[in-house]
Amino acid sequence: MCIRDRFFFKQRIVTPLNLDKWILVYDNRSYSTAEKFVDVLYNASNTFGIKVDYPEYVETHNVRAEGYIDAIQHAVKKISEPQIILCILPRNAVNEYPKIKRWAITQDPPHLTQMVKFDTLERAKNMMPICSKIILQINAKRNGDLWRIGIPKEVPKKTMMVGIDISREKGFTYLGFSSSYNPVFTKYYTQLMKLEEKTEISGTVGSLLCNAVMRFYEETSKRFFPELIIIYRDGVGDSQKHEVFCSEVESIFRVFADKLENYKPKLLFAIINKKVHTRFFRKNTGGGETFSGRGRGSRRGLAEESRQDLVNPDPGTVIHEDLVDDNLYEFLIMPQHVNEGTGTPVRVHVIYDTSGLSLTVFEELTNALCYGYDNWQGAIRVPAPCKYAFTHARLATRYTRTKPHAQLLSQKYFL
Repeated sequence: MCIRDRFFFKQRIVTPLNLDKWILVYDNRSYSTAEKFVDVLYNASNTFGIKVDYPEYVETHNVRAEGYIDAIQHAVKKISEPQIILCILPRNAVNEYPKIKRWAITQDPPHLTQMVKFDTLERAKNMMPICSKIILQINAKRNGDLWRIGIPKEVPKKTMMVGIDISREKGFTYLGFSSSYNPVFTKYYTQLMKLEEKTEISGTVGSLLCNAVMRFYEETSKRFFPELIIIYRDGVGDSQKHEVFCSEVESIFRVFADKLENYKPKLLFAIINKKVHTRFFRKNTGGGETFSGRGRGSRRGLAEESRQDLVNPDPGTVIHEDLVDDNLYEFLIMPQHVNEGTGTPVRVHVIYDTSGLSLTVFEELTNALCYGYDNWQGAIRVPAPCKYAFTHARLATRYTRTKPHAQLLSQKYFL
């Protein structure tokens, strides 16, 4: 079912992965909630075609991270390499999440984990929406496709999508690098790089892209490399565009020439700018949310009355004339539906292009990719590769502050 730019699952997903080997860890005061949670999770999973068996219940009397880790270590002796470890965290578990997550992603082999707060389950009048979200998230972490996006037929099958973004928080800076390795752009290889204060990003981007290309090659059983690479670079201001072209784009070709001498793919490098001050609207012809406000005193001014006739643009609106520089290869796009306040578009500026794709096709592709983020049933502001890169980097800056085990780089463990 689709409502504006959102869609809601009421049927089987594309690739349902059965959950029959998993561990549930909870503290000794949460047993009844844990039992109810499993029952509702079972019912929610049936909707999507996922079969869920009962987990290995593990109770801990120590509500600190150490207690949960000890319980997990004890459980994996019975169930080796579980599909997922789900932890119901107690109240006020401020420091437990990062410690458990950091431990799980650095083990050999690493563990996929899913956390949910006890209060979230206990206070919910209806657990079904929560459990539906959790089972979809688990399926995505295990590389099961939830849905497919519509890709323009002009885009070659041997295409790799790349998203690059940087997260800065609490004195830490990480660069996230996400690259697709299947033809429908649902599976991603996500790399992580910690950036020190004076780290040169240009060489890092070239090396990470080379790793991504090799991963693409391995995932295709070493049959071919990507013929076209489309890069969406987020986290760049207008004043930095020239620097990005001179450093990052040129470094890509230097690294390719050094490590993959005969490899010369087509390349499209686009910069995403979310800090756009431009706003645009359409006239209300019925069915849209109008803008309301208060005039001074009891009178409403002409501007306010006129505002009643304006609504946000429809999802997928693209503007590539008048409001953009005619001398540049750029456009404004608003993929998502906004029902409160004014919508903010995103500016997409292509600084290098040998792809051969037309502007219209690239606009359609960019809009389609905004529907490809597994953690949201609808369109987001930026293409999914960018969001995956940022989500991965943000997890590191905010919580784990370390690189994960290499085995997890091909899984969306960070969702």
